[in-house]
Amino acid sequence: MQWIMGLVFSAMVLLGCPGEEQKPPDAAPRLVFTLQPSNTTAGTDLSVQVAVQDAQGHVVSDSSATVTLGLAANPAGGVLLGTTTVNATQGVATFSVHVDKAGNGYALSASAPGLMDATSNTFDVSPGAPSHLVFTVQPTTNNGPTLSPAVEVSIQDRLGNTVSGASGTISLALGANPGGGTLSGTTSVATVNGVATFSNLRISEPGEGYTLVASGPVTAATSAPFTVLLTPVTGTRVVHHITDTGQIDQPFDFATTPVGAYVAEADGGFTYYPGTGTDAGTFSIPGVPFGGYYLRFRNDYVFTSERSLDLSLYEQGRPDVQRGDAGALVHTTLTGMNPWQDYDVNGVGITDELQMYSSNAGAVVYQLMYYDADGGLSSPAIPKHGDTTFDQWTDYATIFERRLVDADKGDRVFFTQLVSHDAGVLNDAGVSTGTAYQSLAKVY
Repeated sequence: MQWIMGLVFSAMVLLGCPGEEQKPPDAAPRLVFTLQPSNTTAGTDLSVQVAVQDAQGHVVSDSSATVTLGLAANPAGGVLLGTTTVNATQGVATFSVHVDKAGNGYALSASAPGLMDATSNTFDVSPGAPSHLVFTVQPTTNNGPTLSPAVEVSIQDRLGNTVSGASGTISLALGANPGGGTLSGTTSVATVNGVATFSNLRISEPGEGYTLVASGPVTAATSAPFTVLLTPVTGTRVVHHITDTGQIDQPFDFATTPVGAYVAEADGGFTYYPGTGTDAGTFSIPGVPFGGYYLRFRNDYVFTSERSLDLSLYEQGRPDVQRGDAGALVHTTLTGMNPWQDYDVNGVGITDELQMYSSNAGAVVYQLMYYDADGGLSSPAIPKHGDTTFDQWTDYATIFERRLVDADKGDRVFFTQLVSHDAGVLNDAGVSTGTAYQSLAKVY
């Protein structure tokens, strides 16, 4: 019986008596944010409290642990400022800190020796009040008068955050002006999300050490110094030939073609700046002042102020097309024409037209001129009224650039007959005014 009583007693010791509170094993104390950070503005202090708690969530009131705050989540690369290390008083550490960079989704961390770390709820930091202007994209050394990339000026708070909700107009002017230049382009721009973008600024003279001054609704700003270089006028020219089989690109030969620039002077004269070129379709003209000038190549002149030019063009016909001599004749025979019309309405001549076109050769004649077999001019230079056959000679001088049509090169020639009509428009007296129009009647 005695041994049975011992077993019962031992079981009571192991299992505990009914109704007696069971205590879990001791756990390490931990840190808890008892006063969480809330949304704020950059530079504005946050009131935060961190408590030392036991496993049951009770404040360990006799703890004076040294608690340190940091940034657990840092979406904008901010810095936590203020007193970030505090000794707990009666188990609670109280902080007054702030973040310098605006951003969404910040979080704080709390740590102390021997205690489990804690992480706060997330919070957002908005920009502070507008304070000053800043060149967020500075002007840089430029090859020519146009400032590139575009200059940007932002409205910022005292800690350097762009205030996206700030609005106003920002104006630019020259500060330091070593070259005596003039600033042009759009120099006053309204902000968008707190930023003004200046995309077409130009300075009229070269110089080293220019600065820009930005003014607006808050404190003004001055840019970093920059240089405007006098670069050569450069350009390219490629002739894109459109043929029946596709496009053929041929660089213009500037190596054998004079190229240069004429600049008008105050006395009415011109100063010529010679250039050089290559057979690859490029040229360069050094020393040309900023502003307008006359670009000359061959006997062509173009007035411009641009420093980099693309003079390329599209041209109909093969690049290897040959030119015929003025006075050379080509013979054409057409049959089955629509009866030719050539008549007079109240003193207004109305006549059909024949046109010739070869796309591969680029040859065009808008109204054929006809010659007799000896090469003499046939007068009148059109078929007679009612004719249905065309059998005449045409001088190559009437063909666009006297381009020779060559069947061996794949050239084809098309002829079109345009028939003239009296529109029948009557004046107040009921007489036709002779107003005419044309329609397509035949294609050969």
